[in-house]
Amino acid sequence: MKNALKLLISAGVLTVLLSNVDLLEFSNIMRGIEPIFFLFALAIQLALSVVQTERWRLILLAGKLRIRPVGAWLNVMIGLCFNQVLPSSVGGDAIRVYHAKSLGLGTALQSILIDRLIALFTLSVLSFCICYIFYLDGVNQPHLELMLGLELLFIFICALLVFGTPIIGKIPGMTALNLNILASFSDQLRAVVLVPSKSFSVLCLSFTIHVFVSISVILLFVGVGVKTDLVTLGAIFALINLFSVIPISFGGWGIREGFAFALYPGTGVKIETALAVSILFGVVMIIVGLIGGTVWLLSGDKAKELVSEE
Repeated sequence: MKNALKLLISAGVLTVLLSNVDLLEFSNIMRGIEPIFFLFALAIQLALSVVQTERWRLILLAGKLRIRPVGAWLNVMIGLCFNQVLPSSVGGDAIRVYHAKSLGLGTALQSILIDRLIALFTLSVLSFCICYIFYLDGVNQPHLELMLGLELLFIFICALLVFGTPIIGKIPGMTALNLNILASFSDQLRAVVLVPSKSFSVLCLSFTIHVFVSISVILLFVGVGVKTDLVTLGAIFALINLFSVIPISFGGWGIREGFAFALYPGTGVKIETALAVSILFGVVMIIVGLIGGTVWLLSGDKAKELVSEE
């Protein structure tokens, strides 16, 4: 029922958006994309799977667990595949945990959740900085104050997961609560983010992923003929990417396009162009997911070889 609702939300939003654009112009923009820029965007997204793998490897290494690079990459690739197939990004994480069970289900689950949390935290920080700069510069964007508030909320939630459990445990009357599971997760999270040598590498990798996602979108804009204000267009997509991870739609479809429809016209980009680029990015991610699934299926037992004996 929940999955059907998410699919309905995606289909409904896309239908409304398409009914409000010039379909002929939209179609011409989609067909007019220069293939080389589309392929560059695709190549960037594939390369980022390696960066994501390294981030996950470092998170596990903080817990004194070494994993095989190839098996870890294949695990990330099957996650990318399922993220595009199921009506929520949770599907990819669940399948990753299942296929990483050789690490121990608890360890696999915690490490992948931490990977997700760090991605959310860094994207929230990046988006907050972008919105704040827009606010100071008087950039014409709707609901900047609301977006700043939501980004601060995301940052606060992430900080609470790091520091909240020890604080709660010291509050009189709260020690009777069963916080073992949350405490275990919080301990592993702090082992990553409170050690400067480890957190610096993990956060840098995460910021790199978000920046290059925006660069891939800039390439799509160039591919459809947009040549001006490209840095702003890429920065806006970081905001769009943050809110599209909210699991209320099919793989972000509809939510991503809705925010593109709302935010890009303030920069002078036509709504048809904004919608076309957002959909093209979605197509890129579907192709990455299909490649990920194909590579994983062809890998055989290598996909299960996660624990390193070194």
